[in-house]
Amino acid sequence: MRAPRRSTLCLFAYVFGLSAYANAAAWVSPEHLDWFPPFQEGVDLLKRNHLGAEYFRIAMALVEGRGFSDPFGAGTGPTAWMPPLYPALLAALIWLLGSKSAVGWAILLLKNLTLVWVGTQVRAVAQRSHLALAPGWAVAAYAVWLAAHFDWFFQFSHDTWLMLLLVTASFVFAVRVLGDEPPRFGRLGWPLAWGLLGGVNALASPIAGLSWATASAFLLVRDPRRLRKLCAAGMLAALCVAPWIARNAVVFDRLILMKSNLYFDLYLANYKSLTGVYDSRFLHVYHPYFHAKKPNSGYRRLGETAYLDTFEERFHRELDARPEVYLRKVGRRLLAVTLLHHPHRPELEGTLPPFRTALHPLPLLGLLATLALRRRRLPAVVGLAATLYAVYLVPYVAAAFYNRYLLPVSALLALFAFWGADAALATRQAPTDRTRDALETDS
Repeated sequence: MRAPRRSTLCLFAYVFGLSAYANAAAWVSPEHLDWFPPFQEGVDLLKRNHLGAEYFRIAMALVEGRGFSDPFGAGTGPTAWMPPLYPALLAALIWLLGSKSAVGWAILLLKNLTLVWVGTQVRAVAQRSHLALAPGWAVAAYAVWLAAHFDWFFQFSHDTWLMLLLVTASFVFAVRVLGDEPPRFGRLGWPLAWGLLGGVNALASPIAGLSWATASAFLLVRDPRRLRKLCAAGMLAALCVAPWIARNAVVFDRLILMKSNLYFDLYLANYKSLTGVYDSRFLHVYHPYFHAKKPNSGYRRLGETAYLDTFEERFHRELDARPEVYLRKVGRRLLAVTLLHHPHRPELEGTLPPFRTALHPLPLLGLLATLALRRRRLPAVVGLAATLYAVYLVPYVAAAFYNRYLLPVSALLALFAFWGADAALATRQAPTDRTRDALETDS
């Protein structure tokens, strides 16, 4: 059996096996929940039907004919709190399948298939770029990363899988273009597919859209002859996004590119959160999802636009008065993104072995090792991956962050760890190879 096919089968068994294990928690009594992460009796983290909270509320509003509205189930009217792609997907599944439980199972299947596909792409990219280490080790790094974030990937149902799918698709597509092997779509050129992918990314997340635009810029810098094709792709992506921007302009009488809650996050993460990094306890206190139904809640009383305007005013006032606080929180988020794991559920992770804490800095260390050891023969794919990694995470460092925001770049993180080990191994082997060549020349 060929190695890629064997790797795919192993990924399939691994992902679906862990998923089955996670979902088995739904059929055991509370006293047996200590068999499942976080391995504490009575603690059930399985949230298969969570479906992204606000995303699902908006999807229900779409199905019930209320339009893109009511993100917190409080009858507050039109919203731009969330981008439109995932609510539209959920609404289609609700209409097709009829129940939240069935939608939860459908999303579970899509998520598992995405995790398998991403693993196959990690191996394919490693195959193109490795020196001394077998590409299967990149898949192993990816598998360890999935296990380290078992709760987000297997117990919790949010948009993480969709963001991972789209960011990885943009990266892999760009890798194929760099290698002069763009994906084929019949007689249609690759710019059409690239433009559609850009529009889908932007409609799913403004950061995913920014990553796609960055990949386009990278492709242009590498070969300016791609200018006409990339401009056509950019125009198509803009056409995909235009109806949503026009809708927001009509409904809210202002320019909202994708989602409206930037200043909400800027104020809370920098001037309410002690660490600058969100966790579950903080979100339960401050997020409208947990209190918008109360008659006296600010979101319900003021409406979304006026409510968010108050956060813009507060953020600018605090930034003018205490810019050093903002800079300190940016520094803490930078560490949380790269080196120091910040638990989302501190009360639970504190009882577990420091698995995530030890694993968290390895991708960045691997990237730095790769850049240092392969500087004279650095493949374009490594430069692309490093650029996308930085561009994707810088907005979260600047505004607000928690661990869910890191997971869409999981393919890149696994590759960074692999490339670092690969470069180190190749460097150790190089003197031996040179010595062997010298001996053969002497003989």
